[in-house]
Amino acid sequence: MNRIEIGGKLLLVVASLAVTALAIEVSFWLLARSERIYPLVYYETDDPNLDLWCYDEHFVGTPDRDLRRVHPYGQLTYLGNANNDSTFANLAPIKVPNAIEMRRNEEQLRERPMAEFDAQRDKIVLVIGDSFGFGQGVRVAERFSHILELRLNRERPAERYQFFNACVPGMNIKRVAKTMERYVEYFTRVERVVYSFTLNDPFRIGRLLEMERELADFMHLRSNAGAARFLAGRSSYTLRWFAARLERQQISRDTIEWYRQLYKDNLGWTLTRQLLSRMKKSCADKGIKFSLVVFPVFYQLEAYPLSEVHETLGSFAQQEGIHYVDLLAQFAGKDERDYWVHPTDFHPNSRAHREAGDFLYDAIPW
Repeated sequence: MNRIEIGGKLLLVVASLAVTALAIEVSFWLLARSERIYPLVYYETDDPNLDLWCYDEHFVGTPDRDLRRVHPYGQLTYLGNANNDSTFANLAPIKVPNAIEMRRNEEQLRERPMAEFDAQRDKIVLVIGDSFGFGQGVRVAERFSHILELRLNRERPAERYQFFNACVPGMNIKRVAKTMERYVEYFTRVERVVYSFTLNDPFRIGRLLEMERELADFMHLRSNAGAARFLAGRSSYTLRWFAARLERQQISRDTIEWYRQLYKDNLGWTLTRQLLSRMKKSCADKGIKFSLVVFPVFYQLEAYPLSEVHETLGSFAQQEGIHYVDLLAQFAGKDERDYWVHPTDFHPNSRAHREAGDFLYDAIPW
């Protein structure tokens, strides 16, 4: 075989590899385009007490309004997005048309006006917690607290219940406890406190607080700084795709370990237990029933990696005489994607709230 033949074959091999590489790159470019998903985006309306939290066509649920149609909100002003991504600045609402209303009362809560609550006439159930109880991504009527109120009043007509939902996104246990104190004092008579507890509620101290800044929270899908970020910034869509997935896998492993460490023998877990005990005692001293309702994180429910955390919470609650309801019993073994508000927002959707409400109706001795 002469040099010309060898050169020709080598050139053919190189050309074949180049075509293959180009085909792969085009495939990943098309995949990247097909995967374009907007995160949760916030808009201000003409009403100072009403904002809209908006999702794209991947939203799972029923919105309050479809912004592609005529709506009563007047001029919509972009406020930001869940990923703090500056590239979405001034994003047109038409891109994220599924709008959930976030109407605030005079207490800046997603709840009815205070004048509609009558503690002398009705049994007030105070619901405290963070974004899960708040109902991120679901309509007010779809929250488990609203579902429970309607069902109790329908099936127990001799009694009157009003659920006051004081949940706020981003709350930790310290702020939740202060919220409980505030509204127990406000209403003077409260039948029961339901603490909608999520696994990231405990105190974070020292290393765990530092770790949190670098981790996912299993509530939103966000990118993160790290070695993979370097590759993800290259021009190759193939490298971006693989780098992003490697990054997410590592972040998920680190986040699972972070959750577990929150419940190990450390100062943060000690302070958390002490505060839960004080909350229960404070309620007992006032004749108020106290229920600790624990949500799972909606992540890998078929082989849930945080079962031991729920067991730790359950053991503590039993020791302290705290009424404990573990919603993992309802969701374990299922497909978490069926319960997400959106592919980038892992908060419980309307189906999850409905199942939680039905479960709590039977699990709590009303």
